[in-house]
Amino acid sequence: MLANCERNSPLLKPIKLRIYGLKDGKLHDRYILIMGQDKLPIAGFHLSNSFQAAAQNQPLLVTPIPADILLKVEQYKSELVRDATEAQPEGETETPSMRLLFDSTASPTVPRHYEPLGFLEKVQAGDVLSAWTGELSLHGLSSKPLKEQMIVLGQLKDDSLVLPVTASLRKFLKQQEGNFEGFSATWEVLGEVLAYSRTENHYDHGLESARDFLEFLAQFLKESFNRVHNEVDKELAVAEVRFFQDPVEALLHSPYYPHHLSHPTKFTALTWSEYYAIKFLWWYFPDALLVIAEAQMACVPIEPQGRDVVKLSLLSQIVSEISLSVQFDISKGQRDRLVRSSNGLLQWMGLNAIEQQLEKPGGLTIVLQLVAAFAYPEQVRALSWMIHRATRDPKKVEIYNGLVAALHEVLPPTIPADDLRHVVDSMRGHMRELTWAEPWLFRDVIFPLLRDDRANNDDAFEIWREELAALLEPKPRHQSRLFELAREGQTTNITAFLFAYSSPERQQASLKSMQDILKWQRRIVQQPLASTSDWTRWDDALVVSMWILTFARWGQYYLYQRSITSHELDELSRCASALALIRPMEEWRSRGTPAIPASLPRF
Repeated sequence: MLANCERNSPLLKPIKLRIYGLKDGKLHDRYILIMGQDKLPIAGFHLSNSFQAAAQNQPLLVTPIPADILLKVEQYKSELVRDATEAQPEGETETPSMRLLFDSTASPTVPRHYEPLGFLEKVQAGDVLSAWTGELSLHGLSSKPLKEQMIVLGQLKDDSLVLPVTASLRKFLKQQEGNFEGFSATWEVLGEVLAYSRTENHYDHGLESARDFLEFLAQFLKESFNRVHNEVDKELAVAEVRFFQDPVEALLHSPYYPHHLSHPTKFTALTWSEYYAIKFLWWYFPDALLVIAEAQMACVPIEPQGRDVVKLSLLSQIVSEISLSVQFDISKGQRDRLVRSSNGLLQWMGLNAIEQQLEKPGGLTIVLQLVAAFAYPEQVRALSWMIHRATRDPKKVEIYNGLVAALHEVLPPTIPADDLRHVVDSMRGHMRELTWAEPWLFRDVIFPLLRDDRANNDDAFEIWREELAALLEPKPRHQSRLFELAREGQTTNITAFLFAYSSPERQQASLKSMQDILKWQRRIVQQPLASTSDWTRWDDALVVSMWILTFARWGQYYLYQRSITSHELDELSRCASALALIRPMEEWRSRGTPAIPASLPRF
């Protein structure tokens, strides 16, 4: 971004654009402040994630900043800007909270972030260019004499290389005759030549047969992980460390896609020779590249330091290259090697590559054949993950139905409790709550198994009972208790349905658990001055009581359909009603509460 701003600084001159860098933690969310000519705020907006982080990092929730808060926000912003503009006292070691990175109105005195012809200063530059172009007059030259001769030959014009288009890496490598002893310095120059010259397609060289060269690249890349980056004072972008460390299960429950990890060009801390080494190894010797990546990812520090920037940049570049091919043109060999990887991130990339096949004609058949080669637990996990992702796209109904049918076929005739839980947990998605997987999870996946007596109703009830109990647990003060008919309502309804068809022993145990939750709410509500000393806590206790009442009423309804009564359930309903109706039903129906809409009492 900064390099683009500097390159286009003449175009940005008429615009007052300033880019600041902030310390982590100084600004939690995103804000838009509109200032008047008197430099006072006219309006402001807060851009945040949606409720319960459903949108993850996307600022989908936009709210106006109240007038009484707006001035305080502007004052805080002004203090940060002041930190960035004031000169730092001499001897001060602590970095400021915010510093200016780019100013469109300033003179272009900022040094360039890259120097494309810097490699011409290297001793080997003339020898490499002589072999590349066939011009013997360049041999042995470097720096200014090399540039002058290249200008005479028409190979350097306006600080840009103009090398013969007939030159190629394949022709250059033939001259080596398989001898890559001491080739590193030459490859450092070659990387720059590939980056800054127009040559034939680098990926059409037939390099898969150049095994000596590819083995050199693998060794070169291994040694690069020990390289120290000199410009430690610069802020450099790399992928988050946790991506390299997370198990595949965690990534399958994340909201990320491969394109979130792709990078348009090389990471700043890397050289072009390292960039092309990664590219060529991935395309022509992926096994060697992934062996290196797996070993390095296994020893990435939890809290990386400045000395780790090259290692993290190399791993980020490897992941970026893989993510691009996953999206467009990954080969069967690359995909299969990713799936077999010992690293969670690389496995996840392989599973995404398999899922991409669903978009192609006949893709469902191909995917099911690939998944069939997995061990049983991995088959269940992969199919469940793909089912969850397919539910988001109404155009994938046929694919969704095919995946569900395949999962039912993979599961054994009689499904153990642990297997059923594994299926459900694999479909939770990044929100991790069943409320976000309703109603399709129960309706399409679990209910057919119960209907056909392949799964035990008690096992399913225990999963949903635990989920409902978690919804009724006390919430931290900064979290709201939400109830939507399409989510929490569905989960409560399904739990009541499963309760009605579970064994008497399981019913008794669940009702005791519900009574314990209700007793705790009663203690809160019946405390002296509860509604005035801590209204929020008192109100939440009423909400939980009403929620338990809805569960009990739906449970009674489903038992009635079976011509069964439960005195214990009737008692739970009576106790919950007595507590919840401390707030009159008319008040519940008319306005609900600040946390829960009127849909809860209606439900």
